[in-house]
Amino acid sequence: MVRVRASSESTDSQGGVQSSTYESEYRVEILAVDGPAPSRVGLRFLRNAYIYGEREVPTAIQGKEYVVDARAPHVREASGGAAAPEAEAQRVLDVFPDLGTRTRIDEVLPDDAMRIGDARDELAGAVLRVIHPRAWSLRAGTATLARVAGDAAVFEVTLDATSETGLHLEVSGEARVRVRDAQLMELALDGRYENVSGASGASGAGGSAGPEPPGTFSLRRSVTSDQAPRIDR
Repeated sequence: MVRVRASSESTDSQGGVQSSTYESEYRVEILAVDGPAPSRVGLRFLRNAYIYGEREVPTAIQGKEYVVDARAPHVREASGGAAAPEAEAQRVLDVFPDLGTRTRIDEVLPDDAMRIGDARDELAGAVLRVIHPRAWSLRAGTATLARVAGDAAVFEVTLDATSETGLHLEVSGEARVRVRDAQLMELALDGRYENVSGASGASGAGGSAGPEPPGTFSLRRSVTSDQAPRIDR
């Protein structure tokens, strides 16, 4: 089960607070593997919605089930097996982008043992891909092994990223990676964002309110696993 909550908050030109939240909760069932990586999975989206103030807007995939396959068509409806509509398929692949291959986190972590304090900055880009594989581009990032907690390595992470829409994001926090399979089990990031596209805020006749002020950003992502029996499809 994967749970994600990302929230942002900023002050508008009138001094009011604008908030938005993205929440997603989906269950992943591994249906087939190819070597070390899953090649076909079932996804059930219990929740996938945006919340703007008091208004909630479900996305097209909330409440739906899909089978995601490394072979085309990559996203099919679980009921009937038809290829999912393009808009739904892209949103599904945004939350599960590396099917059939080793995850980026697995690729960048070394095979040899690490010491506390060792840097593995390539992990920052891999974490950003988990947040969203298309929306953000990494400008700079760091990742340092902070401690070992049970079966997981905990990295202190910083991300400096930009989006095609002109947003600049600076966040820091911790990523907990399970050692045996490089699964990102927990991610907690906090920081700030700003619009650097040059766009101005609301303007009246003959004037402009100026650039939007920076806002705050917070993200929490967690993965819990069980050993339910496999169901072939």
